[in-house]
Amino acid sequence: MGGGGGGARSRNRPQQGEDERYDLSLSFQEAVFGCEKELETVRLEACDTCTGSGVKSGTRPETCSSCGGAGQVITMARTPLGNFQQVATCQ
Repeated sequence: MGGGGGGARSRNRPQQGEDERYDLSLSFQEAVFGCEKELETVRLEACDTCTGSGVKSGTRPETCSSCGGAGQVITMARTPLGNFQQVATCQ
């Protein structure tokens, strides 16, 4: 039996190519007869400086050696009661 310390990476910001969702409230009359509403959305664009890589021109991104880019460090300890897993934000 092996205890895997890995987990799924969580994303807290939109990724390019994802579907967009917008919750909108309409009255019955608006739904039946139609209406016009103005929406504000956030659109991801590649900037001119880094072309979407997030690093300055002429450099390369580096993956964190502690968390592998996941943003979380998982530690595991064996106790008489079983395995104890602790998740902490990477510094």
